[in-house]
Amino acid sequence: MMCCYGQVMIGSSGNDKTRADIGFAITFEYWGHGIATTVLKMAIPRVFNDFPGIVKLHAFAILDNKASHRVLEKAGFIYQDARVSLLNPSTGESKTFPSSPFELPKSVQNSPVYVTFGIGYNSTCDDYTIVRMAHEFGGQYRYEMKLYSLKNNSWRNIQDLPHPIFHAGSVCCFLNGAFHWFSYHTSYQDGLCVVVLLDISEEKYGEIQIPRLNCWE
Repeated sequence: MMCCYGQVMIGSSGNDKTRADIGFAITFEYWGHGIATTVLKMAIPRVFNDFPGIVKLHAFAILDNKASHRVLEKAGFIYQDARVSLLNPSTGESKTFPSSPFELPKSVQNSPVYVTFGIGYNSTCDDYTIVRMAHEFGGQYRYEMKLYSLKNNSWRNIQDLPHPIFHAGSVCCFLNGAFHWFSYHTSYQDGLCVVVLLDISEEKYGEIQIPRLNCWE
């Protein structure tokens, strides 16, 4: 059985200067037996029409925060004007969450911003949580971390990461009560790859070091 991995870059610019350029990367797994995942094809048909054998999708957004009113479809999340909707393509059900504007420093306003979402279940308080990590892509690596509570129907800021870590465009995965990102330290000349985790019950960060390698491979 053949299997291959790859990445698709999608972007748009156009001539309308009132709109921001938005691009997103989709990391996919393609299986040679040709089984298509209808749910994912419904979410982003432009991509899956060309790759009918895709069975898994990961994505992250790169957007210019001067004008973020375009819609971004992202692995079940739809993002528009700092509002987030969670979509279940198999049932057509969706939920839109309250708006939560970016609060990064004003000096970041002309820089692209990486935005990554993750969803998890907090068993301690029986609540579903969404994490939103936004950081500048301009050399300063300034972050904003926010959590959404389904019970409270509200967003709030949480403690920033303990040290500068550049997010390597990885997916946010939820495992054993914690969100996980694949990242690397900016304080190392060659970059030290790590898995950064956020425990949602205690709201504490941690790290899992992995063998030294090129994070972009």
